[in-house]
Amino acid sequence: MAYHVATATRILTGESPLARRILTGMGLSPACGAPLMAGLFLGIAYGAGILIPASREGKLSRGEVLRLCLFLCTCHAVPEDTLLFVLVTSHEGPLVALRLFAILVVVRLSLAILMVRFAGRFVVPRLEPESAA
Repeated sequence: MAYHVATATRILTGESPLARRILTGMGLSPACGAPLMAGLFLGIAYGAGILIPASREGKLSRGEVLRLCLFLCTCHAVPEDTLLFVLVTSHEGPLVALRLFAILVVVRLSLAILMVRFAGRFVVPRLEPESAA
């Protein structure tokens, strides 16, 4: 239900200037916004549930599907997973838990973005057919 509300209000569609800038920086089109955000915040299964129909409808290229899969494999369900790790260290105190949360989020997002950029540069050109010039 939350996904449908977010899509109706265009929060997840990649149409906002910030979302468009982030997606473009990763080499993705605005059509990748919904699967990316759903997987990032709701988990890999939910993100895949949105990614598969979008790719079947032809909204996404093969390279975008690969980049989205790489991103979601590396960096899915960021709030939930990270908060679980923080919960384990909560006995150390709130500052330690907050520091761990920040480190985990930054490392996971950075690794996912690096993988997407690497795939976009070296792998995706081999997947997509060359256009007839």
